[in-house]
Amino acid sequence: LGRLYGQRPSPWRRWIFKRGFRKFLCNIPDAKTIFISRESFSGMMPGFTRFGRNPVTDYAHQAIPLAKTIIAELHHRFGPECEIEFLYTTRESKSWLESIYRHILRTNRLREDFETFASRFGPSTDLDAEVQKIAQEIAPVRVHSVSLESTAGHRLGHGTAVLDLIGVSKDQWPDFPVASHNNPGPSAALSQDFLSLNRAGVSKRQLKVAKAELTKAERRARK
Repeated sequence: LGRLYGQRPSPWRRWIFKRGFRKFLCNIPDAKTIFISRESFSGMMPGFTRFGRNPVTDYAHQAIPLAKTIIAELHHRFGPECEIEFLYTTRESKSWLESIYRHILRTNRLREDFETFASRFGPSTDLDAEVQKIAQEIAPVRVHSVSLESTAGHRLGHGTAVLDLIGVSKDQWPDFPVASHNNPGPSAALSQDFLSLNRAGVSKRQLKVAKAELTKAERRARK
C-alpha cells in the first residue's frame, strides 16, 4: 500500500495506507520492543514512473506523509506514550542509482541507457540528505540512518544497526546467524541483455519469459 501511495500520492491513497497499516497493527501482540521493517513504508522506489508518466525521483515527498501516518497509527495502537524511532538505510549515490537502474531493467521495459536514466535525478541521489529532510518533518521522533558501505564487511550486515537500536547486547551478537544475500541484483552483463530485450519490441510475455530464463542462468552460474 505504500507503493500504491507513492505511485499516485493523494489523500485517498494515504487513507488506504492508513487503514491497511491499522489492520496490520491489530495483529501485532503487545511487547516491550517491536521492530517493523518494510521498504514500501517509504513509498515507491525512485526510478519507476507514476501514472501520467512522471518519474519518481526522490523518497522524501512520499516518505514524509507515510511516516507521519505510521507515527499516528502507532500511537493509536500502543498509546501516546510509546517511544517511536525510525531507521533508514542509505547507499552511496552512484551505486544506488546503478542498483535501481538494473532492478527496473529487469522488472520493466526500460529502454534508456544508464546515463539517460541517471540524468533524471538531482540532489535526491544524496540519500543522507533525504533522511535529514524526513527527520526534520517528523521531529521530535528520533531518526537513525546506516549506510550499506559501513556494514558491508560485518557478518550481520545491516542487522548490526537493528540489534544496536533495539538494545541487544553485543555479547549476544555472535549467537545470530550470518546475514545472507538471497536476492542479488543482476550483473552488469545481464543488465545489458535486459536492455537489449527491452529495446527489441518483443511481446510482454516473451520479454518476461526471456528475462526469467536469463536470471535463472546467472543465478545457477553464481552457485
